[in-house]
This record gives sequence, structure tokens and C-alpha cells, in this order.
Amino acid sequence: MFKYVSSLFHKKSPPSNVVNWAYDHQRIRQLEGLALTNFAPEPALTYYYHDVKSWFIKCPAFLSSLQNVYIIRSPIDMEVSYNRIDPNNKKMMVFKPSHSLVRDRILEPRFKEIEGSNAYEVFSLKMIPYVFWSDSSIMMEVIHPFLEWENPNKVRVIGGEFNIGKWIRGIEYAIEVLEPVGILRLRRGDPLLYVRFRADNSHTKIHLRESIITEEIKEQMKQNALLKTVMRGCPIEAVYELRRKFNERKIKAQPTS
Repeated sequence: MFKYVSSLFHKKSPPSNVVNWAYDHQRIRQLEGLALTNFAPEPALTYYYHDVKSWFIKCPAFLSSLQNVYIIRSPIDMEVSYNRIDPNNKKMMVFKPSHSLVRDRILEPRFKEIEGSNAYEVFSLKMIPYVFWSDSSIMMEVIHPFLEWENPNKVRVIGGEFNIGKWIRGIEYAIEVLEPVGILRLRRGDPLLYVRFRADNSHTKIHLRESIITEEIKEQMKQNALLKTVMRGCPIEAVYELRRKFNERKIKAQPTS
């Protein structure tokens, strides 16, 4: 019944709302092997409710809330120990995998980055270099995996939202850790975070399509990611305008045939 209702619901959406996605396996040259272990973004409805026949599955509001939510999963098994109490602990230790290239390239400790009474330590794992972009005006939101029953690592995913039709950059698994001392354990296939897409009509079904990252897209990603180093706190709408004007100038500067 769920598959029947779901298919009817999805047929109502136009095929023009396409989101391209790619796994930027060359972003960290030493970790190109992750290209073979990554998972395609998986629809949350399929992952969590593929065999559920409860009545709430028929609710159009429920289907609408999850139809454009996709899961990003861990490509490898991993254990990271951390200790923010020990002043001599300058860098967290990666227990698994033990290869030095993974330890040096995959982990970005950001201890003491946040200040305040409610501040928690932050670090990033650079093992999910997914990129999403579109020719349409589509918002993408990175969110905590709220459908998981447990949060054994006691972390919070640091979210974000931007228009992938106006701004292209990769996503990141950046998290806050609750405990001052602990071990982050990830198994291959564990849901790390969700990405949610929203068109101008928020009920429109978005269609994902695996694509190739062109050199032009790579250039835009690098420029967009590094903008914050020269213009901290720039509003997102101003960022879109900077990108638009730059693209227009670049087009005009191209030689005519």
C-alpha cells in the first residue's frame, strides 16, 4: 500500500525540478579510495518506511514532510577519541582507520572555536564531500538525522541552508560533542546527516541526478568556500549577489566566436 500511495504522490510533481549531485572524490587526493565506498543519497521514506503499512503513511502531509529528505551515510568504520580537558591534547586521535593519511587528512579539530556558557567543542570529518547543485532556485538544508532512534555518540550536527541554484559548495560533517571526553564511533552505513530540498513550491518533489563535477563548478566551490575568510559574517543574500555579478562578468569576458 505504501509503495502504491507513494508512487501516486510523486507522479504529481513536474520532472523539471532536478538536483544534480556528485561525490567530489578528488577534493582530498589522499582519500580518493573513498569514492568506492560512498553511498548514493538515499530517500528517507525508503530507508525508514519501505515496509511500513501503518495508516499514517497515507497522510499527504507526512509524505510531503519527508519526500525531499535524503540520507548521507558514513562510507567507512571509524573511531575518534577526544579530550578537551587535557591541555596537552592538541589534536584528537583517530583509532580507526589507522593509516596516517586518513588521520592527517580526514579530521579537522576545531577546539576552543566556540565561546560562551552553552558552547560545546566542534570538529569536522572530511569524508563526505558531496556536492549538490541545480539550474533552478532550490534551497538545500543540512540537518541532524532526527529519525534515528538513538544518538549514542551524543553529538549535534551543525546545519546550514542555502540556495543551490545560486551558490555551490560541498557539504561537511561538522558536529558539536556534548561530553568533554569520549570516543566517536561510526560504522559504515550509519546515517550521519540529512539533506532536505525545497523548491519555490515547498510541496514539489525534487528529483536527484548523479552528475559530473566540471572544472567550472570546482572553481566556484573553491571561491565560495573561501569567501568567508575575506568577508566574515556576510549575509547569504549578499553572497548570492556577489556570485551572480561575478558570473555575469565572466560570461561577458568570454571571446565571441
